[in-house]
Amino acid sequence: RWWKLSGRRIRTKDGESRNIRGVAADITSAKKAEARVAHLAHFDSLTDLPNRALFNQALQRSVTRMRGDQKLAVLYLDLDHFKAINDTLGHGAGDMVLKAVANRLENVIGIEGMVARLGGDEFAISLRNCGSIEDVVQIANKIVDRISEPVLVEGQPVAVGVSIGIAMAPENISSGEELIKYSDIALYHAKENGRGCASVFEPSMHEAVQQRRNIEMDLRAALKRN
Repeated sequence: RWWKLSGRRIRTKDGESRNIRGVAADITSAKKAEARVAHLAHFDSLTDLPNRALFNQALQRSVTRMRGDQKLAVLYLDLDHFKAINDTLGHGAGDMVLKAVANRLENVIGIEGMVARLGGDEFAISLRNCGSIEDVVQIANKIVDRISEPVLVEGQPVAVGVSIGIAMAPENISSGEELIKYSDIALYHAKENGRGCASVFEPSMHEAVQQRRNIEMDLRAALKRN
């Protein structure tokens, strides 16, 4: 328990201080509330995984601490057709699926990396000293297989899948923000390829996204001009 103590000496007539008068207050509840607030600032309340803010901080530290031939990988994950689960079975079932996915991701990754929930049905994983790109792809494929196993919701099996985008440092990447950006682009490519798979970022993907964005902007401007 936590206690807050305050007091002062009581002097006798001869000037001696043999006693203290004061107050002892039990502040355990307040301390627990402080700890809870601090925890919620860095962890997701549903899955208890690190949230986006904590993941970004840890990832940037990992990038700045890379030395020599060390490699760092980010896996950006998005559940396939998750909205259909919420729409047909309700948000309670969706929450149970998210908790199951979080547990499976942690079991696959173990202590070798950080698993975070970024929000909604989006998750991210960082892997330090991860070896070759082939090693990372093997881990991603293992995640796809594990997540594709049905989740039991009130005794009813619910199908779920996942698409994964992968980006690695130090290949043309100097910050955690770029790693997340490029893994997100690779995730988009995985979805374009039919979902339920992993895709590794390549510079051509970024060029394709930029070209698509430019076309969309041009079309919007053309529509306004009739």
